[in-house]
Amino acid sequence: MASRWPERHRCSGMASSTHQTLAAVSDDEERWAAIKNPRVWLVRPGPQESERWAGVDD
Repeated sequence: MASRWPERHRCSGMASSTHQTLAAVSDDEERWAAIKNPRVWLVRPGPQESERWAGVDD
């Protein structure tokens, strides 16, 4: 997962599970924009919403 999140693109205020889920987004720029601006994918940031946005099913 770390390879999908270079240090400069990590968001310290976001859960590691959210980073893990968004790592499924193949487009780097889209993934990095999403972690910086959660309004792109949800109303309340959290693992379930990031999974829904990234298209990851449990």
